[in-house]
Amino acid sequence: MKIEVKVPEGMDLDHTYQAVMDAMYNADNVSKQEVLLVSSMLNQLASKKSNMPKGFREWAETHHEIVCTIHALIDNDTIPQRIQNILDTEGFAGLYDLGIDLTNEFCNTYKDREWDGDWIDTIIDFVNKKL
Repeated sequence: MKIEVKVPEGMDLDHTYQAVMDAMYNADNVSKQEVLLVSSMLNQLASKKSNMPKGFREWAETHHEIVCTIHALIDNDTIPQRIQNILDTEGFAGLYDLGIDLTNEFCNTYKDREWDGDWIDTIIDFVNKKL
């Protein structure tokens, strides 16, 4: 099976990843091995990027947790003014950019840190301070 991915020239890594995942999601009978191969390739590419010093997987996991933290604030009706301003002026597209920006900043801030069970708490504190 052939998976075809069309990534415009100059596209950044997070959008490249989304294009790859979209292609794989829409492909018929994509094996787990193929998914792991593409994921491994993205991880190798990401480890060369300054905003992903520990590779794509850690960046993606961090991004997921940051987005969950942002959505928890929205769902609990405790929307920080910064998020409300983004929603009012840019809509959810602005929140996507905020999630990417916070993820990049978090990964760079803690690139040398070895986690010992306080990773999620550190993410929640980080997001709350930034918002």
